[in-house]
Amino acid sequence: MSDRIVILASIALIATPLRCTGDTLSPFSEFQGLSPAELNTVQCKVTDVGDHVGGHALPTLAFSVTGHQIDLSVFLPFHRAGFENSYGADQSSALTFAVGPAEMSSFIDGLATLPAVTDGGVDGYQSLSLSVVKSGSTKVFESIVDATSGKAVFQKMLDAFSANTPATNQVTAHACMYGLLPGTPMADVTSAVSLSLRGFRKDRVTGQYVGTVRVTNTSGQQIVGPIIFVCRPPENMSLASSNGVTCVLFPRGAPFQMVSSGSLSAGQHVDLIVRVDNPDADNIAFASERVYSGAGNK
Repeated sequence: MSDRIVILASIALIATPLRCTGDTLSPFSEFQGLSPAELNTVQCKVTDVGDHVGGHALPTLAFSVTGHQIDLSVFLPFHRAGFENSYGADQSSALTFAVGPAEMSSFIDGLATLPAVTDGGVDGYQSLSLSVVKSGSTKVFESIVDATSGKAVFQKMLDAFSANTPATNQVTAHACMYGLLPGTPMADVTSAVSLSLRGFRKDRVTGQYVGTVRVTNTSGQQIVGPIIFVCRPPENMSLASSNGVTCVLFPRGAPFQMVSSGSLSAGQHVDLIVRVDNPDADNIAFASERVYSGAGNK
C-alpha cells in the first residue's frame, strides 16, 4: 500500500464520526399510548453507572408487569457509548418486584411530566431504562439522570405503586441506598425532650432483655406526632423491638421505635418498652440517641 493510500485512509478514519457500538435507543414517545399487549412486555430498571473504582456499585432495581419475567439481557445491546463498562450491576442479582398493568401505565404517565428525564440525555450517573416489545421488535429508552431528577423518578414510582406494598417497600429501600429518597425528613426534637433509660431484666421466655426508655416533653410546647426514638445499640446487641431502620435521619441505618402515633403535650411523658437481644449479657447502654417527630421521611 502506498504512503498516499495510507494517508487517505487515516484521514477517512479521522473524518468518520464516532458511533455508539450498541443498538439505537428509542425516544420516550415509543412508551406512550401502548396497547395492553405491549404494556405487558414493559420492563424498567435503575442502574448506578457512576465511577466505582475501589468501591462497589449499588445493585440494580428492576421491575416488570406481573407475569412477565424480567430479562435484563435485552438492555445489553443498547448500552450507551462511554458507559459500556458501567452496567456491571445488571449482571449480578438485581432487586426485583412486579406491578400491575395500570400501575406501570401510571408510572409511565408520571415520567412524561419530567422533561429532564424524557429527553433521554446524560445529566448524572443514575440510568433509568425502559424496554418494550412492539411488533416483535424490542425498543429501549434510557435517560441518565442527576440526583434531582433521580428523586423525582423515585417519587413517580411511589405515587404509581402506592397501593402495592411490596413495590413501595422495595422502591423506598432502594431510593434509600441511592440517597435519593424523595421528600423531607422528620424534625429532630431531641433538644425538646429528656430521655431516661430504666433498668433491663431478662425475659426468661424470649431470652431478650426488657427495659424502658422514658421520653418526657420538656419544651413547654406540644410535640406533634408521630414521634420516634432512634439509637445505636452496642455492636454485639440489636434492638429486637425496632419498627425499622433510618434512611435519611441521623444516625443513618440505625433502628428506630415508635414512641407515639399522636402528639406529646408539654410535660407529658411516654414509657417506651424496648427489647434487646443481648447474647453476652453485657450492660446495656445506647449511643446516638435521638427523637424525631412529625410527618416526613425516616
